[in-house]
Amino acid sequence: MSKLIGRVLATEKSPTTMDRFCFWTNSDLKLNAFDIVKVKHIDNSFTFGVIEDISHITDAQSFLTNYIWSQVGASSSAFFTKRFRMICLQTAL
Repeated sequence: MSKLIGRVLATEKSPTTMDRFCFWTNSDLKLNAFDIVKVKHIDNSFTFGVIEDISHITDAQSFLTNYIWSQVGASSSAFFTKRFRMICLQTAL
């Protein structure tokens, strides 16, 4: 498979290094731990990585925020507002 599935990201606390990188992807995409990804690098070279960890990150500051956001714990109800969220995958080279 050779299609764009996300973008590599780096932050001050989670930099891209010679043996590890993180990337975000679409929440509809099915990826699993130990899947292999291919990343286009500089000068048309490629790096391969193995997915080690998958995180779902939102803009909620606490578990209480999520509880209130879901209409005080109603697991089957619609959310009050849209939250910013992303799927972040940690990969080892």
